[in-house]
Formats: sequence, structure tokens, C-alpha cells
Amino acid sequence: MAAVSGGEYERQVGALLRSCRHRAGLSLADVERKSSGNWKGVRIGSYERGQRSIGVGTLRELADWYGVPVTALIPGAEGPDVQIGDILGVLHLATDLQNTVTELRRYCDGMTAAIEPEGLRNGSTQDREIGETTTDRENAHR
Repeated sequence: MAAVSGGEYERQVGALLRSCRHRAGLSLADVERKSSGNWKGVRIGSYERGQRSIGVGTLRELADWYGVPVTALIPGAEGPDVQIGDILGVLHLATDLQNTVTELRRYCDGMTAAIEPEGLRNGSTQDREIGETTTDRENAHR
């Protein structure tokens, strides 16, 4: 990792912070609201613009809050081949898909219940009578 001047380092850290926030789909106001005011939007914005130095402890706390490894916020640090934001995006899609499948299953169950006569759902003798009738018709055609 090449040496980085003080101001440039803050700008690079800030760009990484902003990237994490954007990947999470959050505005500065969202961060402040979702953190119950623990992270002030003005403060985060000044970190992101490189106008305020950030300590290692604060950087670690922000990484934890965004759900990323602290190395994701350190310029030049080796990270995973796949960005954590991409993984989180896929997880959100998977959750959305799972919710859609659950809703579709409920809809299909409701439609099935509306279409099938009560006796067929409960395994009544009507099931066997229909089966016998079908078999009788098949034997008659042979």
C-alpha cells in the first residue's frame, strides 16, 4: 500500500464510507434516524467529504454499524473479491423472493380451497368413488 498524504487519506476513507452508506440505500438523515441519533448526519457527512479526521475506534464502530469489515473502510486494504454491498443486495433480493413465494403459496392454497369440494380435501369416500368411476371407464374402453 502506497503512502497517502493526510488530507488525501481522509478523502479516500470518506469515499469508502459514502460508498457503504449508498450501498445500504441510506441518506445521511437515514443514518441519523436509524442510529437513534448516535451518528449525526453532519458528522458522517464531514467524514465522507474528508473534512474531518476519523479515529480508528470510530472507523471500527462505523464499520460495525454498516455491517462491513473495517478493512472495507481502509484505503488500499485487501478485501474480498465481492463487495459486501453486493452480498447484502443479493440477500435483500433473496428475502424479497422468499416473501413473494410465501405470498404466492398462500394465494394458491386459497384458490385450491375455493375450487375443491370440502369432501375431496378431507379424503372422503367421494375420492374413492371418483377413482373407481375413472377406473371403470378405463376398463370399459379396453
